[in-house]
Amino acid sequence: MPSQGGKGAAMKRVVLVIYAVNAGGAERVMATMANHWAEEGREVVLFTFDHGERPPFYALHPGVVHRRLGLAGKSTSLRSSFINSLRRVHVLRAAIKAAQPDAVISFMSSVNVLVLLATTGLTIPVIVSERIDPRAGEAGFITRTMRRLFYRRASCVVFQSAAARGFFPRNIRSAVIPNPVPVPAIRKLVSRVKRDGLRTIVAMGRLEEQKGFDLLIRVFSSIAVNHPAWNLEIWGEGSCRQALEAQICEAGLQERVRLPGVTRNPTAELQRADLFVLSSRYEGFPNVLCEAMACGLPVIAFDCPSGPGEIIRDGVDGVLVPPEDGDALARAMERLMTNETERMRLAAYAPEVAQRFSVGTVMEQWLELARDAMRSKKTGGGGGCDVSHNHAGIYHD
Repeated sequence: MPSQGGKGAAMKRVVLVIYAVNAGGAERVMATMANHWAEEGREVVLFTFDHGERPPFYALHPGVVHRRLGLAGKSTSLRSSFINSLRRVHVLRAAIKAAQPDAVISFMSSVNVLVLLATTGLTIPVIVSERIDPRAGEAGFITRTMRRLFYRRASCVVFQSAAARGFFPRNIRSAVIPNPVPVPAIRKLVSRVKRDGLRTIVAMGRLEEQKGFDLLIRVFSSIAVNHPAWNLEIWGEGSCRQALEAQICEAGLQERVRLPGVTRNPTAELQRADLFVLSSRYEGFPNVLCEAMACGLPVIAFDCPSGPGEIIRDGVDGVLVPPEDGDALARAMERLMTNETERMRLAAYAPEVAQRFSVGTVMEQWLELARDAMRSKKTGGGGGCDVSHNHAGIYHD
């Protein structure tokens, strides 16, 4: 039987949609949302486009119903792209109608457009979310065009930062909700010199141009000779691995820069590090930066247009440097590498990020937004971002 929405009703059943549960930031947030709501006893159905050839990278609560729709695959022509899109819309629409949810939440531009097409004419509130800085231009021309046309149909469009929200026209109903930060076991704030006297700088993310690891390696190579006790580890996988390996070899840093691959336990790697650096050219709301701070690490980040500046309180719990400014990054790294007192001071405040963006706080914002959307649909209103509600940390038009 369908669940009952309406004023005062709880969200009993929700459908979440994402392309796949791979090792990415958006995927981690959606898994956190699904698990949190399942733990609360809500019915959670997670639709992904993959065929089930690999298990989800992030563990899902036993109460989460994960249904793989078998819609993944690249198109080889404009015609096949059109046919595939029609098929995806048809399958999505049937799956969503069968699930009879109180609300649908989807992540990522291309998936968002398909979900909005699939739910056209249905009375189910749909909330879509952008998960990367739209200025980066990752979405193709067709997706950008469809996004402009169909985002106005959404009950609400959720952004991770006010900077990302500013990219879109003001005639869409919108909210800003940061990513939730799980609380790890915080390490003791003590000197972390290892028995061999070595120290570790850690970076994490997909080995793609976006993450700027080429910039980080270039900066580290320029200062490494002055700091023989420091090494660099970059965790992740991606299409730039070969180029990064070649860059490391060219700099003669094979013994001091490691690319260990993907880790399923990032907390453990962060907690044994001495410094974290985010070298991204652009971001959404970088989970790994929050996780590093929650682990009590001093952090340095490029102040790219969206994300780090809304997480780091510059000089209080971390250091921001101008975007893609290698010289500024080198100076900031050397300052912290040579000043343990400063590292300890920043690390002492860094874990407060887990309070500012706690899972409970952020998930309550998502829940209240879903309730707004349900009430609006029930009463025939135009959208789901009810300005009468003052969501902490959320911007409304």
